[in-house]
Amino acid sequence: MIRSLLLPAGVFAVVAAISHMITLSVLPSVIMKRAVDLMAERGVPLHAFALVPRSTPETQSVVRTSPDVAYSVCRFDLSDGPVLVQGTAWNSYGSLNVYDGQTDNIFGIDLGPEQPRVIGTVLSLDRDKDQPVPDGLMVHVLKDPKGIALIRRLSPTDEHYLLAEQAADGDVCRPL
Repeated sequence: MIRSLLLPAGVFAVVAAISHMITLSVLPSVIMKRAVDLMAERGVPLHAFALVPRSTPETQSVVRTSPDVAYSVCRFDLSDGPVLVQGTAWNSYGSLNVYDGQTDNIFGIDLGPEQPRVIGTVLSLDRDKDQPVPDGLMVHVLKDPKGIALIRRLSPTDEHYLLAEQAADGDVCRPL
């Protein structure tokens, strides 16, 4: 009796393990591709930060975005060469994060008041890693050419959001 159950149980375990591995390796890139495509459909330019409108119940397209945070997002594509990504320091909590095509956070830095005025990195593919970059910037090599850079700035009031808009004018996401 037990022997007759071992084969189906073993087959189930193998199929479950293979399904699990396929899901973990494919799903992140599908999610990121869909997110990038949606951003493009909504007018988010390639290689430029776009400040997201202040979050309200009427403007929320993502569940649980914080109404106290100003978000700027940049779609990038490294197919034609490296991209410079920089954020302007903020007078409170702020961060710059870069996500690759697999949804992995490959770079993150604080944009708080103790930081230099402009902080950033150069993103490149392996083939471009030896290209000269501006002084003081590190190069982060990605496996996937497409991804998203996200800047968050704590902006609990309308006045703070207006200041975040001004700071966002200094953010950079452009080809080198």
